[in-house]
Amino acid sequence: MTPKVLVISNECFSKTSSNGRTLGNFFVGWPKDKLAQFYLTGTPDDDCCDSFFQVSDRQALNAILKRGSIGGEKICEARTESKSAFTQSGERRTKRNALTMLGRNAIWKTGAWQRSGYWDWVNKYQPDVILLQAGDCAFMYDIAVKTAQRQNARLVIYNSEGYYYKDFDYFRGTGLAHILYPAFRMQLRKSLENAYGIASCVIYICDELKEAYAKDFHGRAETVFTGSDVQFEEKNAQNEVFTTVYCGNLGLKRHESLIDIAEELQRIDESLFVDVYGKANAEVETALEGCKGIHYHGLVPYEEVKRMLRDSDLLLYVESFDEFYQEDIKFGFSTKIADSLSCGNCFLLYSPEHFACHQYLKNNQAAFTAANRQKLATILDELVHNPESREKYREKALTLAEQNHRIAKNNVKFQTILREAASEEMK
Repeated sequence: MTPKVLVISNECFSKTSSNGRTLGNFFVGWPKDKLAQFYLTGTPDDDCCDSFFQVSDRQALNAILKRGSIGGEKICEARTESKSAFTQSGERRTKRNALTMLGRNAIWKTGAWQRSGYWDWVNKYQPDVILLQAGDCAFMYDIAVKTAQRQNARLVIYNSEGYYYKDFDYFRGTGLAHILYPAFRMQLRKSLENAYGIASCVIYICDELKEAYAKDFHGRAETVFTGSDVQFEEKNAQNEVFTTVYCGNLGLKRHESLIDIAEELQRIDESLFVDVYGKANAEVETALEGCKGIHYHGLVPYEEVKRMLRDSDLLLYVESFDEFYQEDIKFGFSTKIADSLSCGNCFLLYSPEHFACHQYLKNNQAAFTAANRQKLATILDELVHNPESREKYREKALTLAEQNHRIAKNNVKFQTILREAASEEMK
């Protein structure tokens, strides 16, 4: 029997956001009438389910001030490619720091937002399992716990972040906002601990993150990696010039690592470039366009990304070597890693060695890995001058992709966890 699942998350199911797409992939094949979602931001895709309930931060505040919309059940409209997954009903995004996050939590803690009709909607749906996509909002953990307890439902948590262990101000706040970080962290840790205390299972995005939490929490824990629908295809023809491609996020100073690679390629041969695809702010775009060895192309559709992954000679994934980000994003695990492994092309990761993704690829011998400029230069020299070396990790990459990153296989594991949770006795 398929249990009714209520997903509680910041972002809604959406093909145009990484979090929304990851969540949606886990529910491929799940009956739409057995899935519902409560979310804060976005324009939902109705491919997964038909029942949505949204209350945004502004609407939660409106509920206190007793003015304007306070959220409610959402009716999905026909989507077009131009719609953004980050449409927030005209809301201006407030800068995130400990002060604003504490204020945000205080607004939700009042409970005024519940006048939106949330409990009537939940009571009508009667979920068997609450699935929380964990983040850094204490009130989301609290909502998930309260919903599970009121409905006598099981709680499952999907956690892809190490917020619990960030004893530094990852908002990089100043003044009062920085001073208040310990208060914010204490509040978040308390809510997370409360949710973990009743959870039937916590699902992690990688083994390194699961092992970190296992030091403090001892309930059932599972790893379900990000999936990919990219399939290996032989190239139609060899490229005349060595082609290097990066497709992905350009934030968090990743562009600095791309510039390192471009400069090394230019050292080898001035005809070699890195083709970069992704969204960049004005500062990053200027830096990329100012680098002789980079051709910056901006955003392209996902289907075009998959074609470039297949046709390139070298795929790149990079992280920043900035001291702050070396600690802040060490557990990050991008969907682009799953796509790159799946396509079977030569794949190079350039990042600090202690990062979860670096250890994963290095330990499984599934890609070239470089943790410093000297190693990077050596690898690029080999790949450019010795075409046979580009196939060194292909078989192990494809094997790893098949083992951990097939969407269909991961769906089965994820959905089995939900079914098992629904069938167990309440704690």
